Amino acid sequence: MTSAAIFVYDYSTSGVAYSGGRYHALLMAHAMAHAGADVTVVTNTVPAARADLDDVSAPVRYITTPGYDPAEVADDFDVVVVAPTGGFHPPFYSCAEQVAARCGAALAVLNYESANWFNKYAPTPDHPEVWDYWRRVVVRGGIVLSSTLEADRHARDYYRSDVGALRFEQCYPPLNSVVADRVPHGDKDGSVLYFARPFHDHKGGGDVLALPASAFAGRTLRLVFGGPVDVEFVAALEAKFATVPGASVEVHNRIPDSTKFALLARAGAVLFPSWFEGFGYPPVEAAYLGTESVCYDLPVLRETLGDVATLVPVGEVDALADALDAVLTQPRPGPVLRAAVAGKVRFDLVGERLVAALDPAPGPLTAHPPAGRYTVLWGPWAVEDIDLTTPRPDALDFPPMPSFGAATPAAGSRVAISLTTWSPAPVTGSHLRRGDEVVGADRVTPGERRGTWRRTDCAFTVPADWVGADLAMVVHGADGAPARAREVLRVVEAAPR
Repeated sequence: MTSAAIFVYDYSTSGVAYSGGRYHALLMAHAMAHAGADVTVVTNTVPAARADLDDVSAPVRYITTPGYDPAEVADDFDVVVVAPTGGFHPPFYSCAEQVAARCGAALAVLNYESANWFNKYAPTPDHPEVWDYWRRVVVRGGIVLSSTLEADRHARDYYRSDVGALRFEQCYPPLNSVVADRVPHGDKDGSVLYFARPFHDHKGGGDVLALPASAFAGRTLRLVFGGPVDVEFVAALEAKFATVPGASVEVHNRIPDSTKFALLARAGAVLFPSWFEGFGYPPVEAAYLGTESVCYDLPVLRETLGDVATLVPVGEVDALADALDAVLTQPRPGPVLRAAVAGKVRFDLVGERLVAALDPAPGPLTAHPPAGRYTVLWGPWAVEDIDLTTPRPDALDFPPMPSFGAATPAAGSRVAISLTTWSPAPVTGSHLRRGDEVVGADRVTPGERRGTWRRTDCAFTVPADWVGADLAMVVHGADGAPARAREVLRVVEAAPR
């Protein structure tokens, strides 16, 4: 592999909000460039984290396309990597797929979590449709690149390919060790560091509030926010510490890596009460800087931290406080902590591993659909479009969501659409609906079966003015009952290949 495009969707229009997945993807891009690859990042707005990375590697090209227009990404690539989002943005995924098809490149999804894994540990399970797009990236074949062995283990039960080869790879994300190595080590101030995201309950904000205030006597709790500061959370901690001698709260917001690593190097410990992590940057970074962490007992943290993990049962706040006191009182030597993680995450080492893991040879891995004037974007478009009252099961023999579309000009003012869907029940008919207008399928062709799921190909001819509109696709059996949940789609102009 000599050239790669890494697609990143930044939630913040200003680019300043922190996201672990986006940070992972940018570090990955620069580590690969450091290893000699030609790397391009395609994004809607350049994240602020780029400023931490421009001087640590060979140049990385950035293409900014707010609407993810494939015509604005004109280079050729060997592999196209998608850093998926926890939200919904169909043009982002479609752009990556179209660019890969134009180049004949392999598609890869950066898998830092999957529904079957997240919902096993998170205190509040998320709807499986959140991950639909992740699966669509490689459903025609490609590479599933997992952050950890634990992620890879769950990924192999989660991702499926309809056509083309599916290859599973694992590589730990790089740490920005170039900047971390510039920070002086050894001068500790006894502070406790917590990377705060209290609006997500699996990040343990409630557990921090439940800790006995006496655990912070004589200490500063430094809160690092990657996005907006949660003022109510801060106020609750300040009120909690008001009567504790020497306890204080200090807030840091959207800090660069140099400041983050300096805080980590000085800290007595990192508090990390997360109920789920795909990797867990803070405790690994802390260990690299010679600082202890106290975490909940997650298999992924046993893997990443090894023998230097200080873990307590999930949700046991008193045990968390006791472990925090123990590591603050008798910390392990910094070099021991650093040695446990450096070989996994050092920037130069990981760059070489990533280049090897993403090499599509002997390829081709991805079976791209034929070129056409139109393509199809698949919903949902927003969380409001998901029927949260009827959750779909995670553990499926073949994912139901990967439907594919190829639309081409037809006679007169009509457009021909070919769609593929998967369902557990036999499909004998299908229709597309736009408001009150309905177009039945010209042809419904049953296909192969994968486990309990059967492929069905459907062909339609729709009015040309349906291009760009929201359409609902319904498939049903001989009795007229729906064979699976409806899907929402839009036919749009495709970028020329």
